[in-house]
Amino acid sequence: MNQVLNEIKQFPTYAKEQSISMQRKLIVYWMIMIMAVFAVVTLILGVAGVFSHSEKRVHEALHLQQQNTMDALELQLGQLNGRCMDLSERISAELSGMLFAQGKDVDTLNGNPELITQLEEKLYPLINTTLQYSDCSGAFFMLDASGNLKSSASEYSRMGIYLRDTNSYNVNTLQRETVYYRGDSAIAEEEAIQIHEKWNQEFDSILIPEYERMSKMDVTKLEECCRLTGCGKLADTEEDVMLLCVPILDDTGKICGICGVELSGLYFRLSYPVYDSSYGSMLTLLAPMEGSTLILDQAMFGSCGDIFLRTEGALTVQKEKYYNVYSSGEEEYIGLQKNLEEKTMNGNQLAAVTILPENYYNKVVSGERKIWILGSALFFLLLLSMAWLFTRYFMAPIYSVLTNLREDKPMEEYHSGITELDDLARYIQEKAKEQEHRELPPNIEILFQEFSEKVAKLTPMERTVLQFYIDGYTIEEVAARAFISVNTVKKHNTNINRKLEVSNREELMLYIDLFRRAGRIEEITYHSEL
Repeated sequence: MNQVLNEIKQFPTYAKEQSISMQRKLIVYWMIMIMAVFAVVTLILGVAGVFSHSEKRVHEALHLQQQNTMDALELQLGQLNGRCMDLSERISAELSGMLFAQGKDVDTLNGNPELITQLEEKLYPLINTTLQYSDCSGAFFMLDASGNLKSSASEYSRMGIYLRDTNSYNVNTLQRETVYYRGDSAIAEEEAIQIHEKWNQEFDSILIPEYERMSKMDVTKLEECCRLTGCGKLADTEEDVMLLCVPILDDTGKICGICGVELSGLYFRLSYPVYDSSYGSMLTLLAPMEGSTLILDQAMFGSCGDIFLRTEGALTVQKEKYYNVYSSGEEEYIGLQKNLEEKTMNGNQLAAVTILPENYYNKVVSGERKIWILGSALFFLLLLSMAWLFTRYFMAPIYSVLTNLREDKPMEEYHSGITELDDLARYIQEKAKEQEHRELPPNIEILFQEFSEKVAKLTPMERTVLQFYIDGYTIEEVAARAFISVNTVKKHNTNINRKLEVSNREELMLYIDLFRRAGRIEEITYHSEL
């Protein structure tokens, strides 16, 4: 008897251990599988570099634009170098024909305005042709001679011609409108050319520091002597220009002057417009470098669009994996650069740079990350939904079998489609039929009989309370239905427990459950009306 009671008392513990339903376990299983799939997909995407695609894509965009810029710059500067060397050789040939063949040199021009005018008239077509057919905004030549030796500035005064394009908006066109910036005014009148409002007859060589440096160069090959000046203000104007200079040689190979072309800041901006990429506007720079620093004071700027970048100071360069980071101290930019073969007069390396503001890039990356997060969340929710659907799909036949077993329907009336499950249900039904013809073990039968006899000895009110418990009501509900207080119900509980020899209400409910499971609940059911 005690062994049976111990087994009965252990039943709640066993039931608690088995409280997790098969459906919940299956949901957990599928969720674990889905999480594993999600983790594998995330790992594969990470290894494939999908999450770092923003850096790669901006590198590709910068590289493409930077390559286009380099191609354009190399083509432009290469053609200008060729034009300048050709101009230098033609001027040297004209000098040879006019002066050197007569045993004269450039010094003969000093203090001889008439001879200077003749020479400038002879060289004007060369300068005009160079401007008309070159991708530049101006062309010039100057020689080591002056027509006015009496001037206090004659030491730095140099003869020559400087023609400029009056309309830099006509980029890459053959319709050039020129303005006369330096040279004999008589030539401008004869050629019907507008004279610049800041016109002077001669150059001031002190305003061109590179002139002194170039005059001291050792020339072995003319193509090795092409030099660019840093970007600076054109004399007597507020315009920024960069000059490409080539020395002019006399018959002895001695430098007697320079010639070249001009690239104005406006012309450069129009030639290299801002490029609108998916990461924001990209700006082109042509700047000299000192170590790892770009000198903005001497740089040429392409069209800026909506980019704010100071035209003074410097940009420090820090190399990263996919791009360089450029910092002005106030703003940061990302970009790529490539050094040109051309150098400045003082030997600084020239770099073609393509940059965009870092905050533009960060905004795009932030947007892409939000899309990735949203996409991942939707993908994860989709996987969870699939897990739920799979669970319901696999649980449906199981629930069908369990429901039919619970309702004791014959096997012929349902079919789950799962062979193992149908076989198990058939086996359970067969075992249940076998048990119907078997009697309960003697000790269990005695337990049921004794408990039924004890119930029969309860008072009518106690049996009424017990019936309420059989029907599944709580203490409070029993009190309300029996029109008695909760304390009165508790007193009846005490009497019921004592008479039925149970220790508490939980043990009482266990007995009730056993009678119900054995199909003998009628033996303790009270049929009298309240």
